[in-house]
Amino acid sequence: MMKWRNPLYMPNRGLLGLASAIKPTCFVSSSTTISVPTGIGTFTILSWDTTTFQTNQTMHSNTVNNSRITVDTPGKYLVEVRVTWAYDVSGTIRRFRTLINGIAQEAISDQYPNGTVPKTTPQLVAAYALKLNDYVQVDVDHDATGAVLFTPLSFGITLLTP
Repeated sequence: MMKWRNPLYMPNRGLLGLASAIKPTCFVSSSTTISVPTGIGTFTILSWDTTTFQTNQTMHSNTVNNSRITVDTPGKYLVEVRVTWAYDVSGTIRRFRTLINGIAQEAISDQYPNGTVPKTTPQLVAAYALKLNDYVQVDVDHDATGAVLFTPLSFGITLLTP
């Protein structure tokens, strides 16, 4: 006869609390579309006003520094970002990138040589070694002749290994 085993029970260590089974994670989104002024190289940092999930209340605030997710446990993190930009007939470049402590890291750049940019939803996924109190942000830019609407869909970090 097989005995039921609690998946959080480890021999000689007892029952682990759920908090120790959940890795530091934070996912945020935005309830608004952002109008990004024109100018390639003039990046606009995105704000995230809705916390979807976080394991620690200090990783993200919806009101104070809401462009950031701050690391509360050092380690290697998976960072995921999704944005949507609106259809536009001018310019050929739309891009977004991650920043760590304000310094640019990975970038996603879509180029449309015919000058008509469709509505698209690219995704960026990258892993970074982050220290305690490092913060991650996302910014966007484009080369259209006027402002372009960007919709910040989701942004999150999850600890992979301490």
